[in-house]
Amino acid sequence: MIHTIAQKTADIFCIQNVADKEKKEIYVYGIELLISSLIGIVLVLGLSIGLGKVWSGVVFLAVFILVRQYTGGYHADTYVRCNAAFVLTYLLTVGIWIFCRVHDLKVAVWFILLGAYIIMAVLAPVENKNKPLDDEEVKKYKWKSIVIYSAFIMVVLAADITGVFYEVCLYIKIILIIIAVLMVLGKFKENLTE
Repeated sequence: MIHTIAQKTADIFCIQNVADKEKKEIYVYGIELLISSLIGIVLVLGLSIGLGKVWSGVVFLAVFILVRQYTGGYHADTYVRCNAAFVLTYLLTVGIWIFCRVHDLKVAVWFILLGAYIIMAVLAPVENKNKPLDDEEVKKYKWKSIVIYSAFIMVVLAADITGVFYEVCLYIKIILIIIAVLMVLGKFKENLTE
């Protein structure tokens, strides 16, 4: 369905001379990504509303999208699986957040986050087979991954020290940890397919 909509949209762009007919397949792929991403965003926001935790959906999307665009990680083989994995990742972060709050795992989460940081710094960026990176892009993405991840860690550290927004900062730490886990899974999948 996503492919059909993207194909028809690209056809319209080509007919109206908005897009170059020779690059139609590139436009189709880009439109597919846009539609799939919008579906994932709407699903996460819908679930966050349903759970009564709208803030968790907004924070998840902001942190996950900002960090993941540079770190890379696991990529599903179809748009349906991608959106299912995205939604399950969101639900997993909420579940872990609730578990950590109930069991007061503040110190353990910090230690796990430091391990996740090391994993991120070593593995970033985990490439997608549909978007290979040249050497210069790999360096740039690694640098941006480290800077953005570090910035989030500094923000949550400052918040922990001051006691401000503890719940949100705990949630951000969990998202960062899950991103590192997805990087490991992405690298594992990459090695299996080679």
